[in-house]
Amino acid sequence: MRQRLPWVGPTPVLALVGLLLLALMAAPARALHKESLPAYRITNGSSHAHPRARSWGTYFPFVASEDLERNGNTRQEIFFYNLTFFDCFEGTTFATTPCPNPLCPFLVQATYGPGDPDNPSLAVPFATNGSLTRVGSGDRSNTCSYQCKPLSAGSAPCTVSQWLAFDAEGTFFGATGPSASHRQIFMKDLATGEIRSVTSGVDGESTRPVLNKEGGLVYFESTAHLLPTATPAGVSQIYVYHTKPHLLRQLTFGLGPSTNVVANEAGGLIAFESTADLLGSGADTGTSQIFWIQYDKVTRTPALHQLTKGNGPSQHPHISNLDSFVAFDSSATNLPMSTGTTATSRSIFASTPLEAIAPQPPALTQLTFPNRFGDCSDPMIAGNGAEHIGFVCSGDPLQNGTTGRRAFVFERTTDTLMQITGKGDVQPPIGGNLGIWFFTMSTTDDLTGKADCGYQLWVVDYLGTNQCCHDPKWIPATQIGQLPPDVVPPSSSPGPTDSSLIGSRDFVILPGASTPTTTTLVPIATTTTLGVGTTTTTLGVGTTTTTLGIGTTTTTQAATTTTATATTMTTTTTTQPPTTTTTTQPPTTTTLATCQPTGVACVLNTDCCSGVCLATNVCQ
Repeated sequence: MRQRLPWVGPTPVLALVGLLLLALMAAPARALHKESLPAYRITNGSSHAHPRARSWGTYFPFVASEDLERNGNTRQEIFFYNLTFFDCFEGTTFATTPCPNPLCPFLVQATYGPGDPDNPSLAVPFATNGSLTRVGSGDRSNTCSYQCKPLSAGSAPCTVSQWLAFDAEGTFFGATGPSASHRQIFMKDLATGEIRSVTSGVDGESTRPVLNKEGGLVYFESTAHLLPTATPAGVSQIYVYHTKPHLLRQLTFGLGPSTNVVANEAGGLIAFESTADLLGSGADTGTSQIFWIQYDKVTRTPALHQLTKGNGPSQHPHISNLDSFVAFDSSATNLPMSTGTTATSRSIFASTPLEAIAPQPPALTQLTFPNRFGDCSDPMIAGNGAEHIGFVCSGDPLQNGTTGRRAFVFERTTDTLMQITGKGDVQPPIGGNLGIWFFTMSTTDDLTGKADCGYQLWVVDYLGTNQCCHDPKWIPATQIGQLPPDVVPPSSSPGPTDSSLIGSRDFVILPGASTPTTTTLVPIATTTTLGVGTTTTTLGVGTTTTTLGIGTTTTTQAATTTTATATTMTTTTTTQPPTTTTTTQPPTTTTLATCQPTGVACVLNTDCCSGVCLATNVCQ
């Protein structure tokens, strides 16, 4: 095994390595996309939903009720997966990639309470009065702790925080009375263990929090009266909470619900959907439109803008990290520059930068069209400048015969459509916060050929062979007729029983001859007689070695060929594969095997041949 940079030694080395790791975690698309597995299944067992809220860095939080940490858990709790820690654990990182020593666990349980925690959003670690030198894991045993270095000698001590936001019943933090039975917003500092109750509503539900990158702001929606403002009972409004000063502010006041808020990296720009006429009377129009707010974090004042005014609902906005692009789905038929839209199928749209000087108001571009893409929804934006926009569609734009809800990514810089999956069902929403070449989703598709049940959470590195100096990753389909790696194309051998592939055949009519010829071929018959001493040894599943003993003989009967000639005209029909290139090579690296030996990575006890998966995610 290669040597990794140590996390011990003189302070300059420690600080340098810490800064390198932080840079790596802050920009995974520039490094980990060349080092990660093509596809990795994070969960198994019962179905798991993909979180709607955005998270940051190489962190992917999710909800599960399994005992993933071997601590006896049976409740719905929040866990998180860290791509950097996982790649370090797998040993797939480059020699120049700094990894913690000892390694940090890549799968951690973050909550330990009642109340069914849900809808997590996770920020990156942040140092106050100093700089981070080590990123911890956030696990209870604190075996992989956070560390920071003060700004200068004699300055105030530095502290580290990493905020997790989620909603849960009030009982999660021991509440009693009316607030206990309603969902509240909570925050947990993974570095210190502090748990903070942001809301305590008694007449409604507070849900779906989303953090900015460093966790200084939390946006969420609530139907409760959290402040002494006159808003309709039971109508969802958007709020913002300032973490450091413990300040809560209401941002919308409409008579129709405002929901699905998403924030950019700094937190000064958000997008959301609302059926209320927020810039007018506030009345409930019954049709969702996309709005955005420029929020001044210093003066704590919002500037509200409306992006769409369609005759059908526009929903599920997503905003880029830095450059203020917004993508959303819509079934409106009268949006500017829309083409071929229908009221029964949603299309994906993207805006020009919201904060650009021109054009104002921002212009829209339609990315999908119902006649080719079918019904499309729940876009995500990966990258600072919306380099990649992912979405889920039911159509067949690449005409490769696949059906159902599948994952796609549009690369704006090259105008390339990439189909990630070809079978199973992708359950929206989807995610791209791990980097522009990473795609997270909940799907019934078994990407690596293992037996899964229900909807499982996956991370896909779809870099393919687009760049140099790395093993091939997941190769998305980009050409007409091409298939993604999870679909086996038609062949003489039986295909997967769960494939949704319809298949494609070209029947070519060739010029006929004056005298047709019909040829009947009889397969060669081979008879083998095993002699004395023949032995057969089975090495494993599907592996058999046979040693032939003395006297073994093989008799081969020649093929019989019958040719008949007639004097009539005829044509010949042949079958040939599609002319487009089809990628059939499976990923070179797969998820954890069904039975792993000692010392190999695991998630559940059943992953290990020994039946024991240690707390460090290694088979005993």
